[in-house]
Amino acid sequence: MDWARIGLEFVLGTETSAASWHGKGPHQSYPDTGERARPEWLTFPLVAVEVDYVRTGGPTYA
Repeated sequence: MDWARIGLEFVLGTETSAASWHGKGPHQSYPDTGERARPEWLTFPLVAVEVDYVRTGGPTYA
């Protein structure tokens, strides 16, 4: 079965300096690594959670 792929982007105001969420993280967690992230409340500065992913094709935003 082919799954649909979607992208999601959040744009925050310049006055926002931190992000808080409940979940697994803040780093990537894969079941096959033998390491697992526990769900918890997390708060980090935005510069610590930003990830620059390579974008191939699609629209570009200025």
